[in-house]
Amino acid sequence: MSDVSNIRPIGNRILVKLIEPETVTDGGIILPEQHKAKRNKATIVALGNGCMQVNGWWLPWGYKVGDTIMLVNYAGIELGDDHLIVTHDDVVAVVN
Repeated sequence: MSDVSNIRPIGNRILVKLIEPETVTDGGIILPEQHKAKRNKATIVALGNGCMQVNGWWLPWGYKVGDTIMLVNYAGIELGDDHLIVTHDDVVAVVN
């Protein structure tokens, strides 16, 4: 699925675009296929409403559209080759 412009996540879900892992190290060494990192870095494309607490208050997101985040391995629902829908629990870090 290449066109995700009509997808709007709901609740605590996030639409992300995966970032290809590096194939060359900083020193210029080309990495073979088996040593490449897993695709667990992504850019946020769209955010759902957020997480509602038991008392009815909404928890604010700790990130925004356009941020780069790190995900747990094997997270989310695949939408084509480069997009995922993940939950906020799948996000482990924001990359600055």
